[in-house]
Amino acid sequence: MDLRVADYHGQSYAEAADREPLQMRDVNDVLSFCFEHGSSRLLLHSDNLPAGFFDLSTGVAGELLQKFRQYRIQLAVVWTPAKVTHTARFAEMAAEENNGNHFHMSEDRDSATAWLVGDST
Repeated sequence: MDLRVADYHGQSYAEAADREPLQMRDVNDVLSFCFEHGSSRLLLHSDNLPAGFFDLSTGVAGELLQKFRQYRIQLAVVWTPAKVTHTARFAEMAAEENNGNHFHMSEDRDSATAWLVGDST
């Protein structure tokens, strides 16, 4: 996965620069990129998420989200629910998580980045 530093209204964050899926073995590289660039914020797209992420029975979502929480990295994901096969339990979890401040899913990049940088305008 290729990462870059992006900017939204003067606030920087890390973002996937391609649609390459993240492999769980590469999560530490993503964390290293964030730390090296002084960012505690990460924007991914649904294509960047590991296989099994949208099916809670695989444990992939829990493992990935826990890892980012452990290192205090806020994660925003841009997705189109109608185009992503996901379980009903995943939809419930995503709705609940959207009320918190660690993980957020949004259908457009502007909303995702606004949440990520705390811009309520």
